[in-house]
Amino acid sequence: WVVGACGIFAAAAFASMMLPQAAKNLRRQSTQGMSVALVLIWHGGSLSAIAYYAIDGAMFVAASLAVFSFFCGLIEAQVMAYWGNAPNEPVGAQTQAVPAASIHGQVADVEDCPIPPKASKVPMSSRTLSRSRSEAGSSLSRSVTLLAALAAMTVSPAVLFAVGFIPQLREFLVSSDTSGYSFAVTVIDVLGCSANIVVLAAPKSTSFEEVATEGAPFVSIIAMHVVLVLTALFVICRKRPRGVEYGVECT
Repeated sequence: WVVGACGIFAAAAFASMMLPQAAKNLRRQSTQGMSVALVLIWHGGSLSAIAYYAIDGAMFVAASLAVFSFFCGLIEAQVMAYWGNAPNEPVGAQTQAVPAASIHGQVADVEDCPIPPKASKVPMSSRTLSRSRSEAGSSLSRSVTLLAALAAMTVSPAVLFAVGFIPQLREFLVSSDTSGYSFAVTVIDVLGCSANIVVLAAPKSTSFEEVATEGAPFVSIIAMHVVLVLTALFVICRKRPRGVEYGVECT
């Protein structure tokens, strides 16, 4: 019964894997920070897998893939609906809220404290130019990744699910923002892949070579999730502390 429970859990986990991402997009009213190419590639992989398992007669697995495909389509609809929307939640979601009274007190203190001449405002021309270049590069890379996603839909589903991580990794590194991706997707997918590996390894008649061959796609997906989490931690750790604009401290 343990093997059967693991199989049901794995199918349910895969079916509901994209639900947290859809819920996050709905809450933020934005898909900013989530790679559209990742969803397109995974959607293409799920459609290919549905056809394969339906022909093979594994209708339960095909049904779980169909639910996964539905959520991918829902997220793609959110991309179109929220196109250009900024997220509703503040950019520094991890920072604690500052009471209004404290803010007014700090404003009053700053007004009473004269800013020395050497602390003049930094010109914005170089910053604006850098931002423009970043936006242009982001638009170009998005177009390239979308074309790559469409071309990759003819590849094996297992390869597609592994390749799909690459656009999200690039999104983390280019935007230096991880708030748009739901890491609940990672947790659910890793648990589902682990359950699939248990199902493959449970029969005593199964050799190690067979388990290694059939479980390789699940192991590769888990490895890619590890890389995704490590990349997100790298992006979070390299962010500079914000809040001090001109280096002026008023006492």
